[in-house]
Amino acid sequence: MIAVAVLAFMMLLVAPVYAAKPTQVSGTWRPTSGATLIGPEHTAGGNHFDAFTNTGMYLTGPITGTFEQTVTVIIHTGEPTFVEVPPFDFSWRIDRTIDATVDGKSGTVVMRLICKGSTVMVGTSSVTSLEGTWVIISATDELAGLHGQGTWWNIPPGRLGYEGQLHFSP
Repeated sequence: MIAVAVLAFMMLLVAPVYAAKPTQVSGTWRPTSGATLIGPEHTAGGNHFDAFTNTGMYLTGPITGTFEQTVTVIIHTGEPTFVEVPPFDFSWRIDRTIDATVDGKSGTVVMRLICKGSTVMVGTSSVTSLEGTWVIISATDELAGLHGQGTWWNIPPGRLGYEGQLHFSP
């Protein structure tokens, strides 16, 4: 019985360590270069696959900086051959490296973004809508220990919005 009481008292002396409370964030970014196709394109099973790289910058919000990214695209046409004529649905996986500043701290942030979207014809113009999720995979330098996740979407023409949570681990 005394051992149980001593153990309970000792547990009270050990203060738990928690990560900082997450901060709600929102902002926008945009591409700053066109897409450069990498690797061979191919079509299989009614899906068209390709990948490209491009660059961009964060315009508003707590994340500032520029980024380079690789985008893997799967266009779901359902057809045995690919003709990029709307309507079609697509999926993207984006691996992004950001030279970033967050809350006055600088470093490199690696982020993964996933989205689904569609392109349709409206009159003589194609209109693309997309939405997805983002998560911080790693961060270095003063940003080591930065964690975050959230959602993102397009804001035509040419901007993208995001919201979510950021926090630094202890």
